Amino acid sequence: MYPIANIAETRTLESRVVESGIPVEALMELAGTELASTLNAWARARQVATGPVLVLAGPGNNGGDGLICARRLHDAWERVYVYLWNRSDPEDSLIADLERRQVQIVHAEQDAGMFVLTRWLRHSSWCVDALLGTGANRPLPADLVAILDEVRGHRPRLRLCSADLPAGALSGTGADVAAFPADLTIMLGTFKSEVCRDGRLPNLGSIEVVDIGLFPEGSRDTDAQGLRAADLDWLLPRRSNYSHKGTFGRVLCAVGSGRFPGAAILAAAGVLRSGAGLVTVAGAGPVLTGLAAGLPEATHLPLPDQDGTVQPGAAALVLKEVSRYESLLVGCGIGNTDASAAFLRDLLIGLRDARPIPLVIDADGLNCLASETDWPLLLPEGTVLTPHVAEMARLCGLPVSEVAANSLELAAAKAQAWGCHVVLKGHASFAAAPDGQVRVLVEPNSALATGGTGDVLAGLLAGLRTRVADPLQASAAAMLVLSEAGRLSGTRLGPDSTLASDVLQDVPRVFAQHPR
Repeated sequence: MYPIANIAETRTLESRVVESGIPVEALMELAGTELASTLNAWARARQVATGPVLVLAGPGNNGGDGLICARRLHDAWERVYVYLWNRSDPEDSLIADLERRQVQIVHAEQDAGMFVLTRWLRHSSWCVDALLGTGANRPLPADLVAILDEVRGHRPRLRLCSADLPAGALSGTGADVAAFPADLTIMLGTFKSEVCRDGRLPNLGSIEVVDIGLFPEGSRDTDAQGLRAADLDWLLPRRSNYSHKGTFGRVLCAVGSGRFPGAAILAAAGVLRSGAGLVTVAGAGPVLTGLAAGLPEATHLPLPDQDGTVQPGAAALVLKEVSRYESLLVGCGIGNTDASAAFLRDLLIGLRDARPIPLVIDADGLNCLASETDWPLLLPEGTVLTPHVAEMARLCGLPVSEVAANSLELAAAKAQAWGCHVVLKGHASFAAAPDGQVRVLVEPNSALATGGTGDVLAGLLAGLRTRVADPLQASAAAMLVLSEAGRLSGTRLGPDSTLASDVLQDVPRVFAQHPR
């Protein structure tokens, strides 16, 4: 995992390091070195050329990071060009150091018509943006917009890398065309939480977060931590060969309706693919009929229904059986009706007197929950809610746009206020715990933008909860497994044609890549 903080918090961390006796120049040297080595590693992993490289260096420390990156690349025998914007200090030792190495440098104000910039862009494989970093939160000046327009004109042949943040990413226009459209963004010290807001991620490309010494040994990490696929190596539970089907947990799923029978199949299959030993689907007759053909591994608990929707009295049947299970999933496809809302309310009230059981509420369960007064008081301890942005808006009573613009902060605040765990799904997803800890997954993937993937996630999470005691760890693992499976499916089939059932088929490949 990697630390996540907003820009102000990151600057505070940097100030503390400097106050501890480490010079700013040392931080900058490490940042520039990490920029160069990470760009090289990223290019090698994809078998693409690393040079020649054009470095766009602006004022302040971000430009200094870029100049050190240019020196490091030059010393590694890459051809480097340096184009300076708004950086004209004649005492700049970083520029003098590059001049001694006979690196070609030009100031933007000396390049009328941008003829030099255009020539260098034609000769370069990479362009490194060290223009502004986190230092600008207002619309870009016209001369800088012109430079970025010229750079953009050499896409897609030219690959673009940003230092910390793409120029224009925080200009107030989100994904506006003025922002630098990076293939690779290398964030320094922390992942900057501002880019989690709606519309910002498309300009970042691949994201790497590098250590520049902001967290000395023994210091406390940030409450928000970013997830990487490699984290599955420790997030996933161990699986012993000395076992039987009861070893890996039993999950009860109150899911599906006559209108949404597929939700039951996808959710139950997600449970089984998570490694759970047994799954029982409690549902209406039409749901169980489809389940018998679509998922023969599941057992059935028939519930009384009317027109395919469970009736309130069905909660008593679920409560009678729930003590036999280690996890309970409710909500996927049950319908948002008065009857389903009464079923959920009766179930939650009944769970107060039952043996504590990990509970996951998804989809229509959340919509039914939102219609209740003081619904957080109904939730058992350790409950996990898995809303997408629109469902979160209903739970919070806020506009969807406000939820999208403040997803990380809102997930963290509501998990604490509601006393439960929240998995807020979107192009970036957030797993928040009542104690303020948040796990963030920033791997946007349009292959997952299809109906049913939320049901798969809920099933994976409910299954993992039988073997992972910590709801936050289970939530992080489920998010990562779904993301990696979606990546594999999108690569195999193309993101336009990938279905939720296709993603399910790739879940075993993810577990196989991270054996425990």
